[in-house]
Amino acid sequence: MFAREGTKVVICDVSAELGNEVVKMLGPDARFYKVDVTNRAEVQQWVDDVVARFGRVDILVNNAGITRDSYLSALLLLVFDTCSTTALPA
Repeated sequence: MFAREGTKVVICDVSAELGNEVVKMLGPDARFYKVDVTNRAEVQQWVDDVVARFGRVDILVNNAGITRDSYLSALLLLVFDTCSTTALPA
């Protein structure tokens, strides 16, 4: 929707293959960065680069998150930590 209206769209993901596919669909003003949102340094570098390139961020959509099982009670502590480390700080 934003890209159709002429907005510059910047996305990030841990999957370069999927991210680059999405950017091709969005058009020439879209940019992709490979970023692991559980790594604060990578996120900060991404934000710094986007601001340097475009001047500002007007809209931010955070939909980072993972799940390993649909039942919280069935999650092992390690899996819970992995899921929450991805979703909460992002």
